[in-house]
Amino acid sequence: MALVLKRIHQGLLILDELQDERTHGNAFVASPLCLIGAIAFYVYFFKKLGPKFMENRKPYNVKNIMIAYNVLQIAFNAYLVLKCALVMARMKSLLCEDIDYSRTPESMNIVYISKCYMYLKLFDIGDTLFFLLRKSFRQISFLHLYHHSGMLTLVWIGFRHYGGGGSGQWIVLLNCAVHVVMFTYYLLTSIDSSWKNSFRFKRSLTQMQLVQFVCFILIFGNIAVYPTCNVNRFLALVFACQNVFMLFLFGEFYYTAYVKPRKIDTHSRKTQ
Repeated sequence: MALVLKRIHQGLLILDELQDERTHGNAFVASPLCLIGAIAFYVYFFKKLGPKFMENRKPYNVKNIMIAYNVLQIAFNAYLVLKCALVMARMKSLLCEDIDYSRTPESMNIVYISKCYMYLKLFDIGDTLFFLLRKSFRQISFLHLYHHSGMLTLVWIGFRHYGGGGSGQWIVLLNCAVHVVMFTYYLLTSIDSSWKNSFRFKRSLTQMQLVQFVCFILIFGNIAVYPTCNVNRFLALVFACQNVFMLFLFGEFYYTAYVKPRKIDTHSRKTQ
């Protein structure tokens, strides 16, 4: 046991040495244990403690809080889309931009954007809390928990060790753009529940998410194999593989929710 703890300690020291100096002083990225603890608590709370707490309670009415939350999400995501677009407009290479580790105003602006994006991923957990308080336990699925945990992990690594620079800004731009549309839909449904029956809106939103995953696979897959790209290829490959998995999970959801029901409906009409 002592040997295991010693190895863990040595590993943490190595990770500390690899940390981007520009992110020093940020409490959440001070140690990998912060990330591990946050994700472990997130999964345990929403799969065990939370449902047990709500077991003998009626669903809470969180409509007004959800409206405010969705408005804030739209504003925060739109702000980061604008900030990121301005940064990327000055990039030399959109497909393989080197990371600038200097402390110039432009470089520190990217660090700021990436820090905001990391905390926004923590703020995203709010939707899981609403599912819990409304006792919509079915929506706290493996896909939901894995998506939040996986994104937070990769964004945490990208910010802590690379300041979120280089081609990593693609993640912020595309993901926040999709989230503007997604939280607009959530806002509409929280104001008027009839929007939940909008088949086309829901299907289009899922299609946007699928396109996002394909873009990430192509962008970071290219970085992973590009011979002259001065970016961590292993991390790019991990992110590309992560999005392959997400494409599979969301693709399965898309087929079950939007393709299969139409096939059944078409078959029923033919047999009538």
